[in-house]
Amino acid sequence: MPAPATPTILLIEDFDDAREMYADYLEFSGFLVLTAPDAKHGLELAEARQPDLILMDAGLPGMSGWEACSILKASPTTRAIPVIMLTGHVFGGSRKQSIQVGADGFLAKPCLPDDLVREIRRALQRPAAEIATAHTGRPELRSAEPAVKKARTGKPAKRARRERGGGTS
Repeated sequence: MPAPATPTILLIEDFDDAREMYADYLEFSGFLVLTAPDAKHGLELAEARQPDLILMDAGLPGMSGWEACSILKASPTTRAIPVIMLTGHVFGGSRKQSIQVGADGFLAKPCLPDDLVREIRRALQRPAAEIATAHTGRPELRSAEPAVKKARTGKPAKRARRERGGGTS
């Protein structure tokens, strides 16, 4: 009987030291880790590599982690990937905002390494179908679809459709 596959975690964190520390601990804990320094690269890796889980800082430069999470949850190809927001923004409704954009978990930084691994394992236990359907039909996530198209093509949704011959509507 083949050994179970090692779960792949995509870690999106802009601070080099934090990214390295989390990646090292996650690898030590038995995960395969992919890293990205910002949301743009993280979205590209998520599409291309389809990780088992995404661990994302909310306070990323350029596009925030919350915006990136909305894009991931609006896309049919990444909707079922659990996303855990990891942030130092613990006041002002950060947990609520994480839930509103479709995140599957939330941890405040700094967090204990064991708490991080426990939250990852909890999120990985949820069936993919349950995660995917938890976010469909939510208007705030459907409204992110144009951003998904722009993130993939680098062009606004209408222009991308026109260039492919899809019309202007």
